[in-house]
Amino acid sequence: MRRRLYRWATKETEHDNYERLFNFKSGKEYGAMRYHFMSLGEKAEVDITIMDIICIMNNIQNNEKFKFTTYCVLHLFWHRILERYGRNFISATTGLPHDITTLENINPLHYIDESKMKSAPFLFAPILYAKHWWLYVLDVDNKKFYAMDSLNPKSPGGDRNKLGRFVSSVLDQMWVLARAETMFPNKTRALGLHSLLPKYIPVPRQPNAYDCGVYVIKYMGYVNPSILGKRQFSLPIWTEAELQEFREENVERILYHGDNYYMYQAIKVANSATRDLKPSIALQSPYTQLNTADLESEKSDASK
Repeated sequence: MRRRLYRWATKETEHDNYERLFNFKSGKEYGAMRYHFMSLGEKAEVDITIMDIICIMNNIQNNEKFKFTTYCVLHLFWHRILERYGRNFISATTGLPHDITTLENINPLHYIDESKMKSAPFLFAPILYAKHWWLYVLDVDNKKFYAMDSLNPKSPGGDRNKLGRFVSSVLDQMWVLARAETMFPNKTRALGLHSLLPKYIPVPRQPNAYDCGVYVIKYMGYVNPSILGKRQFSLPIWTEAELQEFREENVERILYHGDNYYMYQAIKVANSATRDLKPSIALQSPYTQLNTADLESEKSDASK
């Protein structure tokens, strides 16, 4: 049933690629069409919309496995910010990351749930930059900042260092907006800002060129951020078959989400699998077919 649902949702069609398959019933602005789900198809790169839907779902439901609360800042926000600044993450005037609270036409509070963000001890920031996904994790209580990148066990330097400082500074600014207090009260800084360089956490390398987004989804849902950087932290080496299975699990998870307006459409598709099964070659043989005479013979034998 899962496999049938997956193929239905991710298979490119001639006329139905814009068919809507997901929309939050609770008023969330995010919806997804078939062409978004196609990014979870085999050997495809994960789409921004799919990543943000998974972020919202994670924000709605706390991780019961590790008993912690995380909050994911949607990539739509990072996309708008990065689009605004390009590669100029650091102000030429102050030598510090830009102050996003002064931006026109971009209100950071539009992209966050203030009550959930200010109560979460861990903040996630999935980033798509230069056609590659990776995840920043901010440990709020311990003031530590990490990067999890399935292609880079260490910082590549250059723009990536500047981007890391910029993201930590933006998270601090958003924290100020959500809680009216800065995350780094003991730091001396201009404009009330501070930035941290992320510590790169060694993680298994992705086995191909397209699963970076799948790894980020894995990190957000299956990694305990409270032990990042500690000796006991380790991740398994996922095979391509396991990563493909995870794609299928996430398609099912999104479509069957209780807040999906189109959930019953997905259930109907999955349940129709049993009706579409073709009989085996043995059952199609004329020597295994029952006819009316056979049934009458069985009734006669039973009455004796």
